[in-house]
Formats: sequence, structure tokens, C-alpha cells
Amino acid sequence: MADPTCVLLVDPNDTVRYFTAEVLTRRAFSVLQAQSGAEAWRIGSVSGRAIDVLVTDATLGDMTGLELLDRLRRTWPDLRAVLIGASNHPGEVALRKPYLPNALADAVDAVVG
Repeated sequence: MADPTCVLLVDPNDTVRYFTAEVLTRRAFSVLQAQSGAEAWRIGSVSGRAIDVLVTDATLGDMTGLELLDRLRRTWPDLRAVLIGASNHPGEVALRKPYLPNALADAVDAVVG
């Protein structure tokens, strides 16, 4: 049996992050959570497994979601992403706020293919 898709979820808002993680876990994704870009980078570096999908807020405080994506792609060049609250960016899925839980899970399903 294959490992579940690993999602790195980054959102500075604890409530939003916990709720989003619950939605993704119910869809059988493995979810790693981070509050900031720096924490996400650290978690990704020591997780011991490949990150398949980055789900990140566009604004993290210490960096943007796109900056984090660029950093993480140095390690995982095929990393796919769902950018929340961002305008469309070529090659990435953007999800505008507010969004329904199923819309987020569907967006992750879409980038996983």
C-alpha cells in the first residue's frame, strides 16, 4: 500500500490551520503543520519524507507563500502547491478566501492528479 500524500500546511492563524488540517486528514492526506515559513522550512528539512503538496497562505509574516514554495522546491523540485489568498500564479492552484472546506480538499486532489 502506498504512503498517503504528504501535505505541508502553512498558515499563521492557529484556528484556520487546525480546521484545515482536519479537513485534509479526513480526505486521507498526511498533514504536517507549520505556523510560519521558517517553521515550514524546518519541518520539511527534518520530516524524513518527501512533501508532495504545499498548502500555504499567501502571507506568512516572515515570507510570502511563493517565497516558501521557491525555497522548498530546491529540495523537492516537483512540489505542487495550493496558494490560499493569492492571485493566480502560473503553474499553481490559487484558492481565494473565504473558501469552503470541500473546495480546499478538491484543490489538493487536483494538484495531486
